[in-house]
Amino acid sequence: TCPQCHGQGQTIKEKCPNCKGKGYHIKEQEVTISVPAGVDSGNRLRVKGHGNEAKNGTRGDLYLTFIVEDDEHFIRNGNDIYIEVPVFFTQAILGEKIQIPSLNGEIELQLKKGTHDKEQFIFENEGVVDVHGGRKGRLIAQIKMVMPTKLSEEQKEILEKLQESFGIESTPHKTIFESAYERIKGWFT
Repeated sequence: TCPQCHGQGQTIKEKCPNCKGKGYHIKEQEVTISVPAGVDSGNRLRVKGHGNEAKNGTRGDLYLTFIVEDDEHFIRNGNDIYIEVPVFFTQAILGEKIQIPSLNGEIELQLKKGTHDKEQFIFENEGVVDVHGGRKGRLIAQIKMVMPTKLSEEQKEILEKLQESFGIESTPHKTIFESAYERIKGWFT
């Protein structure tokens, strides 16, 4: 096609100062939109009548692609959200009730007695709203066991007494190694 008329069969002798003969001009415009709940990165939204204007005067549509920022506490996977909940080891052993954050404020988590590290607790309908259907995902709280890093002498004594009360040896494998050594020694005598 002709580089001057681009296949139109005509050229413009006096070019418009706004469009410089292109037939359109770029103009910035603020548009207020309503973002639906539950949008995720990569989702697109069409805003009718706010796109480029064609030569015949009709306006096209504006397409927006969303990029959702990561949250410092929650990890999103579809409509489910994950949170790592720090729990002190005594809270896990005793099965205490604790408050954890959710998307709508705090909710109560009842720990089971003897809760383990990385154990998960699932809360239905506490996740992100499905952008297409309104159904909510789940909040999945994963326990992160917190152990003390420094102990006072009193705390150390209390823990040692507790350990003794359970019959736990400080060197549990010593007797196993001693009996294995005696058996192996017997093979060679």
